[in-house]
Amino acid sequence: MALTLWQSAPAFLFQGGDTDQLLQWMLVGAIILSILAMGLQFFKNVFYAITAPTYSLKSMGQDDNFFFSLLLVVVGGLFMSLYALMQKSFLLASFEQFARDQLNGALVGYANQTYKPVVFEFGLNRMTDVFDLVMSSILGIVLLWPVLWLLFGYVYWILSRAFGNQLSLKVMLSTLAYYYLLFGVVVGYFAIHSVGAYLVAQGGAPPIGGLEIAGVILGLVALAYSVISISQGSDITVAQAVVVFVIWGVVLGGIIAAVFVYQLAPIYEGFLDGLRSQSYA
Repeated sequence: MALTLWQSAPAFLFQGGDTDQLLQWMLVGAIILSILAMGLQFFKNVFYAITAPTYSLKSMGQDDNFFFSLLLVVVGGLFMSLYALMQKSFLLASFEQFARDQLNGALVGYANQTYKPVVFEFGLNRMTDVFDLVMSSILGIVLLWPVLWLLFGYVYWILSRAFGNQLSLKVMLSTLAYYYLLFGVVVGYFAIHSVGAYLVAQGGAPPIGGLEIAGVILGLVALAYSVISISQGSDITVAQAVVVFVIWGVVLGGIIAAVFVYQLAPIYEGFLDGLRSQSYA
């Protein structure tokens, strides 16, 4: 009997308690366990990565093993997921306002005023369902973060070879791991908040407040830190690292723009056109 109750306890927690709060505590526990697995070396290396990155990142990248670097990145991803859960209500409210404004603009010329609220609610429900699906994948950030780390690290390593980089891919990855850790821990909260602020602004200028100003400042610091990480991980100059960063930024930006223009935008416009053409007569 006791064993049966113990086995069913997690189910009662998820059904009767606050699931989001429980997930937050699970993420905090995973963060603590990951840090404990890395030991005192974690605190020592993070101290040097913050106070003297131009002198320490390369040497730490050469000394760290792959598992230690992976755990650094995972901790950054765990913090990103934690921050997203903490701001879930803000993101949902921001998206609802964004969706309502978009639908009001799309249906401004809808002829049948009697059925306009029905079409509006249908469109709002469809958009909300899609966003809820995205929000349900918050924990996927923990997996996405290492994937981005491996992808970007490999691309930076390949591009830096043109400037004479003789270091191994492992050094580049280990050096970048500190960037992904610090971005997730320090900048992550503000990065998640900026998504909600952007939705509220409907793609225009976001509202300017304390969080937004701090986010911009930290974003600029993170940008500079990423260039330093590339420079240290490939043993090239900062100027050469800037070139590597810009080349990949242009390529990545082009890919994202192409996907948006040729894939996402037509789907979204087709959805709005479908709402405009609906008739209940």
